[in-house]
Amino acid sequence: MNDQIIAMAERERDEFIRRRSQIENTIPPQETQGLSMAETNIMELSWQDFINQEDANTEPWLIDGLLRPGWLVVLGGHGKHGKTTLAIHLLNCLRTGAKFVNQSSKVPVVYLNYEMAPQDAKELIKDVISASTADGELAQIINQPKTPLDLSWLEPLLAKQEKPGVCVIDSFRGAFMLSGDTENQAGTVGGILRHLQLIARKTKWSIMLIHHFRKSGTGEALDLAGSGEWLSAPDAIFTWSCSNFKEPGTLNVLGRLPPCEPLSIKVSRTQIEFLGTTKNYEAESERTKVLDSLSTEGISSDELAKQIELPPSTVRRRLDE
Repeated sequence: MNDQIIAMAERERDEFIRRRSQIENTIPPQETQGLSMAETNIMELSWQDFINQEDANTEPWLIDGLLRPGWLVVLGGHGKHGKTTLAIHLLNCLRTGAKFVNQSSKVPVVYLNYEMAPQDAKELIKDVISASTADGELAQIINQPKTPLDLSWLEPLLAKQEKPGVCVIDSFRGAFMLSGDTENQAGTVGGILRHLQLIARKTKWSIMLIHHFRKSGTGEALDLAGSGEWLSAPDAIFTWSCSNFKEPGTLNVLGRLPPCEPLSIKVSRTQIEFLGTTKNYEAESERTKVLDSLSTEGISSDELAKQIELPPSTVRRRLDE
């Protein structure tokens, strides 16, 4: 009996040491290696001088009104709702300078794949770029890097590129291998996110983390699984909802940027179509549905509403328009 108790205690001790080692290896240092106080250019400035200095050094948006250089961004959504497909389309627009919702800059892109098998990633990228005429020189993929992701390896990887661009890490959980309990710890998650943000600031690369919603999530930023640091640390939060790939999905964007209405985007592996704000798209769809159902025979608005499965008030409003 004593031998069993001793053996159980030894197993618990070994498991504790293993988990503590995993957490310690995952939590990055508080300061990016090589980011000295001298490099931060600390100085006292009046507000006006600071504003003027900022104007003199402002870099263009990577995507107008949506994505700046040197930002930490999270793209959240439910599993199998097309987050990766949307992210690859976003990278493809950036590497070619094509429009992604708004005007985009032509910049290098890097995709760190921790989720898909190489063959699956190859087929997805092939489908996404099938309609593009630009070559792939500005795009790189790194398949299954060592886990947990070594941030001292990531910084020089981005810094050595010819010019800053956008790096997608797919996904946070796959890259850092956090257990369920650790993912809820603000100190661990916050340390990783803020270290990534320091790397983004220093290299001027924007880093986008793909992350998942809680199972009960309804599509809001609050649904991001784990610590509340997911709301406070990123510069911008993109949330994607698309339960039916035959219908447009909804992209919400919030953060340190101008207010943005929810956007309707239709995404397939080979195509991405920007349909405008969700409100405008829904209104236009309702108008089309009402007009297509009208005929020379008289019908009341209530009967029409029942026929096309829209609220009577909506049908009357669209008919008035």
